[in-house]
Amino acid sequence: MMRFAIALLAIASAFISSYGKSAGGITGNGHSGDMARVLGVDLSDSDAKARMAKMATGFAKYIDCNADELYRRIREVEPAFSWGIEGHRIFFHWGLHGNPRNSDALAEKVRNATGDDLSRSENIWKIIVAEQSVRNKGMFAQVAAAYDNVKGDGRPAPFRHDDISSIAALVYDTHILGDYICGTEKTQRTLIDLASVKLDLLNAVRSITSGDVDFKDNAMVNRFTRSIKDVCVGTKCEQAQKVLDIMTEQIPPILKACPRVGKTLKVK
Repeated sequence: MMRFAIALLAIASAFISSYGKSAGGITGNGHSGDMARVLGVDLSDSDAKARMAKMATGFAKYIDCNADELYRRIREVEPAFSWGIEGHRIFFHWGLHGNPRNSDALAEKVRNATGDDLSRSENIWKIIVAEQSVRNKGMFAQVAAAYDNVKGDGRPAPFRHDDISSIAALVYDTHILGDYICGTEKTQRTLIDLASVKLDLLNAVRSITSGDVDFKDNAMVNRFTRSIKDVCVGTKCEQAQKVLDIMTEQIPPILKACPRVGKTLKVK
């Protein structure tokens, strides 16, 4: 019975994820296409296109896929746990560097299953945090592998560690914004709040630009900061769309003005 229930929930999660999985890849209107547009990758360049596709596929794997496997492992130690109507987004949508314990939706599910029994709830959190560590490392590795930032091959690494972390944040947050845009009120409550997404984006852009000695146009960063901070009116869906539009317009020129990152990504 439990296997049947998990299978049904996995099917429901796949349906909810149609925005990302059936929307034309990096040239389409889903998560992968959003990622390519935000980074401004020149998709007419076959090498750049292949590398972008590799990274986007990897992020989809670590953010959305195999959540049912984690769900199964939790249910083995706590059969009362249920991810409810929210499905797979109850996991891994709490921010790249976020603490899953701060996710109100997930914490509610844990409390519903364990009540006031701290030992039982801690058993669940240990499983979740361990899986988060694996997936975050996987996302950083996707950026590094897609752009040959692998130590030991005798070539200079194109990205600093901070660049990898910042690019991963831009890609991750693009995915979260897409989920806000296509999600229902029920599924939106599982996502990291938009204020945290905006702060994460600003920190990522500042990290990339401040780390490149050849970047000279601070006016672009100031404009991006003002534009992002000014998004505060409308529904969550409308605000997410505004932020994504700003990213698509303003981040590519910023990255292009950072030779180390822009040339490696092949920003058009």
